[in-house]
Amino acid sequence: MNIRLLGIIPLAIMVVMVMPGLAEESLPHGEVDWLNGTIKATGVAHPQAKDSGNPVDPQKILSVAKVSAQQNLLETIKQIQVSSTDRVDTLVGSNQLFMAKIQELIKKAPVIKQRYLSDGTLWITIEFRLWGAFSQLILPPGVKPIEAITPIDPLVKEDKIKSDESEWTGLIVDAGDIDLKPALVPYILDDLGGHVYGPEFINRDFAVQWGMCGYTANMDTAQQIDRIGQNPLTVKAIRTTGAEPTNIVISATDASRIRAASEYVVILREGRVIVVD
Repeated sequence: MNIRLLGIIPLAIMVVMVMPGLAEESLPHGEVDWLNGTIKATGVAHPQAKDSGNPVDPQKILSVAKVSAQQNLLETIKQIQVSSTDRVDTLVGSNQLFMAKIQELIKKAPVIKQRYLSDGTLWITIEFRLWGAFSQLILPPGVKPIEAITPIDPLVKEDKIKSDESEWTGLIVDAGDIDLKPALVPYILDDLGGHVYGPEFINRDFAVQWGMCGYTANMDTAQQIDRIGQNPLTVKAIRTTGAEPTNIVISATDASRIRAASEYVVILREGRVIVVD
C-alpha cells in the first residue's frame, strides 16, 4: 500500500488547537500563539488503495506526516513578522546557511497530537518554540545583553521601606481599539516619535527566553500573567506606525508616566510587557 503526502495544507482544513484568551494569529499554514511563543502546524499522510495487499508501515506513514507538518511549519515561520519592515522570509532572503539553521530547528519540533482516521489517514500536529534557539538566531544585533543595574540608596532605612502602589511591576499596553499586528521586535513610541520601548531597552537574554513582549486578546488574562507581576501600569495605544502596523504609539502623557517610574529601566530591561490586542 502506498502512502500519499498531502503537501502544504490550507488552514481551513487543518486541525489546530486554539486556547481561548490568547493572541492567536492564523496564518495560511499554521497558528502562532504570541503569548506563549509557539507555532503549531499540522501534516497529514494517508494510504492509497492500489496495493491494498501490503500493510502500511506505521513508522513510514508517521514519517510522511511529519514531513508534511514540517513543510507547513516552515511556510508559517517564513510569514512571521520580525519588525514593521521585515518578515522572516525577507530577512533571511537568499541566505542558504540561515535557512538551513531554521530547518534544523524545525526538525526538532515535537509531535504534540496525532490522530488516525478509519481509512488509515494520519493527522499530526507539531509545535515549534519562537523563544529560545529561534529567537537567538533571528533577533537583530540591536537587541544586546545589558548589565544589571544595582541601585545605590544608602539613606533609605529598612524600617521605612513600605509597599507602595506606585511601584509598578510591569506594563500593559491596551491596544484593543487599534489594528495591530504582532511582531518579534515591536516598538512603543510616544506621539512625538520618542522611543519608550524597543530592542535597545531589553536585555537580549530576556528577549531570547521570553520574547520582547507577550500578546493576549483579553485584559483579564493579561492581568493574571506572572510576567508583569501583581501591580502593572496600564497605558492606552492610540495608533500604530511603520510599514506594517507592529509599532505602537501612546500619548505623551502615558509615556511620561512610564518614564517617571523608578522601576522603568528594570521593567523594560526584563521585558515585563504585555500587549492586549
